[in-house]
Amino acid sequence: MALQAGVSAGAFWGLSLQEVSDIIIALSERKKQERKEAAIRAYNLASLMTFAIHSPGEFPEFDEFYNDSSSEPGNSTGWLAIREYMREAAKYNNRKWGEEG
Repeated sequence: MALQAGVSAGAFWGLSLQEVSDIIIALSERKKQERKEAAIRAYNLASLMTFAIHSPGEFPEFDEFYNDSSSEPGNSTGWLAIREYMREAAKYNNRKWGEEG
């Protein structure tokens, strides 16, 4: 566990119980964040796949979805733009399917 957290074996034995506890908590939080990010990526991929199947001509360009600033800590404009785009696409498809069905 210490090596996974980036603490060498030699440094580990010099740590206090509180420091070890802090490292474990930090590692746990990091893993939790990684799982959350993976779930968001999977959800976005599923959403895009659904959109691509039902409206391939309307599929957005890469630049519309990707925003370099979205990778900066505390900046969530990238996923907010994707969410808004997907909402608009859903509204469009709901109107379209409602008219046909």
